[in-house]
Amino acid sequence: MADGRSLKQIDLIPVPAHYELTSREEAIVLLAVVCLRAHEECFPEVDQQLLPGFRRLRFDAIAGIRVTNLKTILHFVNERMLKPITLSVLSKTLARAGMQLPRSHRQQSAITLLP
Repeated sequence: MADGRSLKQIDLIPVPAHYELTSREEAIVLLAVVCLRAHEECFPEVDQQLLPGFRRLRFDAIAGIRVTNLKTILHFVNERMLKPITLSVLSKTLARAGMQLPRSHRQQSAITLLP
């Protein structure tokens, strides 16, 4: 530094990278949230007095969701999308949104919501 001091260490705190979802990815995430019955927690009204009917995805609430059955969500999403998606696209999109996914696609049984 200009005053003679030197920098010896920088401690970095890991945080999730900000990722802007495309409109298609946002639709996939919203359908997954509806499938998981977490609509009210993850897609609440912003302010009923100021903006009645306006809703916004809450990625902090989405990050609290633990998905254990991707195939159920895939089936639900594909029934409602114009163009079907693959399991890979679904898992990558949900991971980008911050959802906690199963470690293995073979160990899928139920869907739970973390406290």
